[in-house]
Amino acid sequence: MSVAYKDRIGDFKYALSVNWTQEDIRIDYMDEQEIRDTKGNLVEAYRRTGKSASAIFGLKADGFFSSLEEISQAPIVAGYDRKNLVPGDVKYVDMNNDGVIDQYDQVLIGGNKPWTYFGLDIVLEYRGWELSALIQGVYNNDFYYGDATYNAGFQGVSQGFGQAYENMLNRWTPETAETATLPRLTAGGNSYNLNPAYLATSLWVRSGSYIRLKNLSLAYTLPGKFTKAWMGGLNVKLFVAGQNLLTQAACSEFDPEVVDFRSYPQTRGFNMGINVKF
Repeated sequence: MSVAYKDRIGDFKYALSVNWTQEDIRIDYMDEQEIRDTKGNLVEAYRRTGKSASAIFGLKADGFFSSLEEISQAPIVAGYDRKNLVPGDVKYVDMNNDGVIDQYDQVLIGGNKPWTYFGLDIVLEYRGWELSALIQGVYNNDFYYGDATYNAGFQGVSQGFGQAYENMLNRWTPETAETATLPRLTAGGNSYNLNPAYLATSLWVRSGSYIRLKNLSLAYTLPGKFTKAWMGGLNVKLFVAGQNLLTQAACSEFDPEVVDFRSYPQTRGFNMGINVKF
């Protein structure tokens, strides 16, 4: 959907254009087998029928273990030794209350809303001056970022360990237990915290929503009297412009249009120049 309007008030002219697009791919029907957990209960939480094609399913994370006593009493992911868990590891929710965390505890953890894009294009003109701006954005966009190199840091590289990144400052420690957003540091990675039993978890779901000032330009066309007297009647316009000047994103760790710390982000750029027409 798009709506445009333009008008003038004396020497002041303006034009506005708004666009809005929604993209929703739903699975109307999938021939899914009946799934029952270890107690024989029917599992409906991660059925695909009726949900978005981009829906994300996995375990629901519920903070981090704070003590060995808590670990001894909590259900843990099947296939892992409780003795290897320590405070700072992720707690997962036993959705069916059968005393163990496994594939039957998967639920919808994101990506089930229609992606929505929007934009606003503005052009203002007054006595040779021209200001234009393009604002764009996206909302209802979830993505899963399970890159161990970024999320865990200190991954094995050439018989040693690679570097860690700034997000490691938000890791769990006894001092930051109340405010930590990521699990404890584990050199080489920790599958229990990253992808337990090869299952996704809500801990690594991020919002891709953002709004960005994509383009902004200011131009001035020299008066005809001046150019006629001094430049033989040439049409001369001076301009300065910028790209990707301001961004407000729900997830500030990545460029919202790239969503990968390994790839080069959108660059902020500036340019200026002169247009001359004979």
